[in-house]
Amino acid sequence: MGTVGESVMLLCPLPSNGPKYKLVNVTWVRKEPYSHLVTFRQEGGSWNRTEGDERCELRGSAADGDITLTVSRLVTEDNGIYLCLVEAEKENKRLVIQREIRLQVQSSPGLAAIYILWLIPAVKCLFLLVMGIILVCNTRDRTRSQELQVKENI
Repeated sequence: MGTVGESVMLLCPLPSNGPKYKLVNVTWVRKEPYSHLVTFRQEGGSWNRTEGDERCELRGSAADGDITLTVSRLVTEDNGIYLCLVEAEKENKRLVIQREIRLQVQSSPGLAAIYILWLIPAVKCLFLLVMGIILVCNTRDRTRSQELQVKENI
């Protein structure tokens, strides 16, 4: 799960057991509606973006079976199901590993929500202040009234 404006990591774990293949490409696509997100190609031991969204960065260690995609500056339109497609090869064999990842992006609390959170306690404090002033004024009026009654009685 991610929040609008922040970054999120989409994990694409690879099987660690079985024959070792050389990883060639990692492609991330959005499942519905289908759209290409980004493709990385392994060249000289490092991953290079060949095409796709500049907000995406490949992290993790492919040798450890970890192909993690970091998507920055999330927007609500990023909500959806994504596919991680890993192409690998060994001798004359080609293998494609596919993983499905769900991304939920929640909107960040806007200024209106923050103001509302602060407004309620502020109104309560103001109410208590006004009530205190009224109480002090009433107490003074009673004291003066009592003093006047005492002077009249003398």
